[in-house]
Amino acid sequence: MKEHWEYFKYVFRHKRLVGRECLRLGLYWAAIFHDWHKFLPDEWFSYVDFFYRGRTDAAGAAAYNAAFNRHIQRSRHHWQSWVLLDFDLSISPIPIPERHKREMLADWLGMAAALGNHPGVWYWENRDRLILHEWSRSWFDSRIPRP
Repeated sequence: MKEHWEYFKYVFRHKRLVGRECLRLGLYWAAIFHDWHKFLPDEWFSYVDFFYRGRTDAAGAAAYNAAFNRHIQRSRHHWQSWVLLDFDLSISPIPIPERHKREMLADWLGMAAALGNHPGVWYWENRDRLILHEWSRSWFDSRIPRP
């Protein structure tokens, strides 16, 4: 039961920090509903098992991966939701609508606050690994300060 409490505290803190950034960016509904589905059993239990019970064996990793895939499909504020995998297995980024870019930015800023980092550390360290459409990349580049 302790693992569930620890995960609850993590999710609540994440939602609070991201919610603060959402409000700053004018995303009032997102401030309330950001990552609400992390409380659903099909995400909750796999996350608790993987992160708080150390179930990182093949079965635990597969359950976590399935839960994370559901999460990014439900949450349009993840860059992975805006990548097209075509029949020939080519990968093409799709422009991200403004509302989802702003929530993505709030998510990254909230994560930085939780880690006590400069707001741009994670983005600029990972920028070239993110598969983003050039318009979306330019939008983020202009709004996330370099450390």
